[in-house]
Amino acid sequence: RRASKSSAYICPYPNCSKRFVRRQSLQLHQICHSGQKPYSCTYCEKQFARKHDMNRHARKHTGELPYQCIFCEKGFARPDARKRHYQF
Repeated sequence: RRASKSSAYICPYPNCSKRFVRRQSLQLHQICHSGQKPYSCTYCEKQFARKHDMNRHARKHTGELPYQCIFCEKGFARPDARKRHYQF
């Protein structure tokens, strides 16, 4: 359902107060509640509810390290790992 004036779409599931600016974002979010996992890893067939999570998982197989430290050029598979590196 759409909230008034804030142009936010509110998740209708009980105990979930997430809001989204776009309807498509709400629809993607609702997959988490449904239990559906429409995205499968092409390497091991593990299934995911979100495409982003599948892509992040696939880096374990490919060894891709797209997030580089700007100081030492060390590569990381995830931005949160690079952020932890910066804190040292």
